[in-house]
Amino acid sequence: MLYCFGSYILADIMLGSSPIDYFQHNSHILLASAVWYLIFYCPLNLFYKCVAFLPVKLVLVALKEVVRTRKIAAGVHHAHHAYHHGFLIMVIIGYVKGSGVALISNFEQLLRGSVFPALQQLMGTHTHHYLIQHVGCFRLACSPTP
Repeated sequence: MLYCFGSYILADIMLGSSPIDYFQHNSHILLASAVWYLIFYCPLNLFYKCVAFLPVKLVLVALKEVVRTRKIAAGVHHAHHAYHHGFLIMVIIGYVKGSGVALISNFEQLLRGSVFPALQQLMGTHTHHYLIQHVGCFRLACSPTP
């Protein structure tokens, strides 16, 4: 569940909100549990084979990017309501909401004691660079027009 709701939890901690608000929605918990169960306990790995099939995988990756864009916009909007003139805070919260899993995975490795810092983890991937560009665009869209 930490990977499913990691971006929301981390952004809420940074904004001072309750980090367990997203666990109130039973449908989200049920969907995440069902997918986890199908991935790990489906006979003959049928669910994984269906998801790994290239046409299905392309559709799922496209949907993942749509959800990521929605999360970035929601993060910038949420931070805009909390801090009206905090440009840097809006950028950071949008980035955290967009790439929460990558940030949470580093924290999870730290808890397990298996941290192997690589240069790519420290510098970020192309996705992180695109996220920062998208966050800047959404932040500029939130600014009032004269």
